[in-house]
Amino acid sequence: MPPTVLGEDAPARQGRVLEAAGRSARRAALERPLNGDGRRAAIAVVALNVTIVAIAIPLGDVLYGKPAHFFREQAAGTYWSGAQLLLVAWRAARAAAAARAAPPGSPLARSAGLVALVAAGFVFLAVDEVARLHEKLEDVLVAHDGPGPKPALLDRIDDLIVLGYGLAGAAILFRARAALAPYRAAGPWLVAAGACFAVMVAADLVTTRDDLLHALARGRLWVRPLWHWLPGVEEAAKLLAEAFLVVAAGAAIARAPQHGRFEPPSGRRRDATDSPRVVRASTAARAR
Repeated sequence: MPPTVLGEDAPARQGRVLEAAGRSARRAALERPLNGDGRRAAIAVVALNVTIVAIAIPLGDVLYGKPAHFFREQAAGTYWSGAQLLLVAWRAARAAAAARAAPPGSPLARSAGLVALVAAGFVFLAVDEVARLHEKLEDVLVAHDGPGPKPALLDRIDDLIVLGYGLAGAAILFRARAALAPYRAAGPWLVAAGACFAVMVAADLVTTRDDLLHALARGRLWVRPLWHWLPGVEEAAKLLAEAFLVVAAGAAIARAPQHGRFEPPSGRRRDATDSPRVVRASTAARAR
């Protein structure tokens, strides 16, 4: 309990007690794992994507000799990937709306603009995934009309653009980590998504052409089967990264309403003095 200030009246003292209890409750809410419904939803999202990967990649290999056949341009896997990115954007937009409705000046309210920017970014990524904008951008940036094959670095421009997307997003999140404190529960899922994204980009860089893989493996026997299956690994890592992002966005929505309003300690009923307006009024009275 906060120390008593000499000459402090009862309303101001009550406001200080409520304010301290609110901070304690909000910290506990940030650290609390997903509840039963949240855990079941997270498991369902990840399990669905694992099932899709387990069916689509072997089926593509058996029917067409290409593990990533169902993830090529305008294929079912590409549209599923785009739909997941749109779901992340929609959930982030909901979190931004909850942040805008939070009490002015609260940590949650201050994060509204950044979370809205995240939502807009995932809308762009969804469009990019379906329309292959990064590949078309490579064609615009690198027009190779000379003799012989395209140089290795130029052939990987689209892969580097995707890598740039991830690095830019990670830099923004790291730079704004203080503003994103209300969404701390999403952190582990973002780390898992980042790990899958790293695997995806590495597989993409290696499979663009066989020079890098042969340079690393020096003609070993496992090079050919690895070359064959790496595109499937790339697509599997992409879907899992998106699944973890969907769960992270859901965790952000689940935590958002709890950050910026007072939650009474366990065992005590909420009453009129629990409203943010009363807490702010009491705080202002104490300041005077």
